Amino acid sequence: LTAGRLKPWRGRRAASKWIGLDLGSASIKLIELEERQAQLRVTNRLIQELPAGQEAPVDRAGWLQAALKEFGSSAVHLAISGPEVAIRRVRAPSMSANELKEAVKWLVKDELPFSVQDAVVSCQVVGSVWDKDIQKLDVLVAAVSAEALQEQIRVVEQAGASVASVVPASVALWRGVSSACPEKLDASVAVVELGADQTHTVILKDGVPRVARDLPIGSRHFTKALIGVIASEHGEIQVDAAKAEQIKRQYGIIPEAADGLTEEGLPLGQLAALMRSVLETLLVELARFLDFYKVQMHEAGVKVVGSVLVDVPVKKPKPKKQR
Repeated sequence: LTAGRLKPWRGRRAASKWIGLDLGSASIKLIELEERQAQLRVTNRLIQELPAGQEAPVDRAGWLQAALKEFGSSAVHLAISGPEVAIRRVRAPSMSANELKEAVKWLVKDELPFSVQDAVVSCQVVGSVWDKDIQKLDVLVAAVSAEALQEQIRVVEQAGASVASVVPASVALWRGVSSACPEKLDASVAVVELGADQTHTVILKDGVPRVARDLPIGSRHFTKALIGVIASEHGEIQVDAAKAEQIKRQYGIIPEAADGLTEEGLPLGQLAALMRSVLETLLVELARFLDFYKVQMHEAGVKVVGSVLVDVPVKKPKPKKQR
């Protein structure tokens, strides 16, 4: 395994089509992009939910192999995330590209949650900064545990596919926003994706990523908050994991002032109260991240926040009227 397997800034161009893959803990997400008249268009997409609540490990390779049958290529561009993926920003003295590849490993070694000796590290110079009257390189560093990366590649290859490139999920976020919404990039923009186990966040300024973090709250936390015995006008109702997941997907993050009942007779207001503690925790973590950006990057703050909610819809519920 070499650093060449982690290419967070560019991948090999496979003619005019690309297939992006996110091997999540709760689902497999695939998207196919095609270049037409100098513009990228989505030509196919699929979200394959993985079985939950099983004691045996899920055969992700088998599920991926079945999902790939709907796509015209077996080469995928892999987005990777989780606690063994880190994005850091460092300052480095001016040096050649080859020297920088080695230098960044020692600049970030104390900031990674895993050993840099067992990591694949890549970097990109995003500008220059002044540090005590000395001009230095402003460098964004992507690192991933080699073991975690090998496991993801193994799943892809067992499914009969190949990995064309690897990109951290937070980097994929800013690249997507930069391409889709260039008019929003003249200010500090925060992009937030609520995944199954984590919330991926990245802040851009002038189209360049400034800082990225994975927050330890995901959609599964909303599901777990709903599990238990809930009182209703028809008596106590037991909500198990499957029912909790169904409620979350049907009603989304329920507003605090929601009134009425679900189809099972559960009060929406009570469900909203259960979800609220998770939502408040997520908002606190997000506020801390935004404060970190202001202090560490000496910026005025974020003007625009865009959300990418993959696993939890946010919508106004249509409750069943009370009789």
